[in-house]
Amino acid sequence: MGLKWVSISFVFLITSASVVRTLSATRWALTSLPSLTTHPDRFITLILGGASGRRNWSADDQHRVDVESAEMDEGMLRSQILRLWPKDQPPPSDEVIRQRSAERMAGKDPKALAAVRRSNPDQIVTEAQMRAVNVPAIGIVGTADPYLREFEQLKSAMPQLQLVTIEGASHGSAPGRPEFIQALKAFLAAHPAAPERPIGRIPPRRRQGSLRDGEWSFGET
Repeated sequence: MGLKWVSISFVFLITSASVVRTLSATRWALTSLPSLTTHPDRFITLILGGASGRRNWSADDQHRVDVESAEMDEGMLRSQILRLWPKDQPPPSDEVIRQRSAERMAGKDPKALAAVRRSNPDQIVTEAQMRAVNVPAIGIVGTADPYLREFEQLKSAMPQLQLVTIEGASHGSAPGRPEFIQALKAFLAAHPAAPERPIGRIPPRRRQGSLRDGEWSFGET
């Protein structure tokens, strides 16, 4: 039984004995896409929420990483908050930025997060690589999210991408909207994992720890 890639994300569900389908949001979407492009046979679907991958890397992107990682070293998220702030709202005040930074960094290691930000160039995928992906794909993004334009660009490269937009939702609020969950459930229902041979089953009336014919037994039930 072959191994399948597992991408850590804010939500995941096991769909069969040897397949893990991941639902990737923002940072985890960005870190798992390189694995998808190099090992597409180990994925059954692509589900993106909030970010569509680090593509078309530019000098401006690198400058953003340098600035934001330096701020994270000091426990601040000023530039990131301003970059992802809803387009239809006035900019936040310095007090709001400090408060949001403190809330999001609470209990976290600023130096570790800054290191993750500096690793962004290692997560780059090309348009050609994404165009070659042939698994069913969905992208869910709010209309007030700055990443909407990048999702639209990805849709041009990946015609099979089902792009779902949530009216008025921002980068931070979209996952909490019922439309996000509804789109997710509908996609999963439309693309179930193929059934595979189970790893093992627990037969009745067998001795604890016994093994016969490739079936594990964990005692009587």
